[in-house]
Amino acid sequence: MPNLAQIAIDAKLPVYVAADSMVNDGGLATVGVNYTQLGKQTAQMAAKVLSGTAVADIPVQVLTQYSTVANKDTAAALGIDVSKYSN
Repeated sequence: MPNLAQIAIDAKLPVYVAADSMVNDGGLATVGVNYTQLGKQTAQMAAKVLSGTAVADIPVQVLTQYSTVANKDTAAALGIDVSKYSN
């Protein structure tokens, strides 16, 4: 990813990536899984199983919160303001 990121920066092209680790390696930004929420939901489901609820009786859950991450250095190199996003 670092090589691709540098080529994209040199070409003034933003690269939107699939994971926050790729943002850390130079990608411009991603919108992805909020791992804190995922962990809480997983723990709640596991607690139900451990307390005797059958797995078949636990409904499927969908994440409702996502994490937006932007690389401030990459954004600055591209002239893009990402000050309202985290990194």
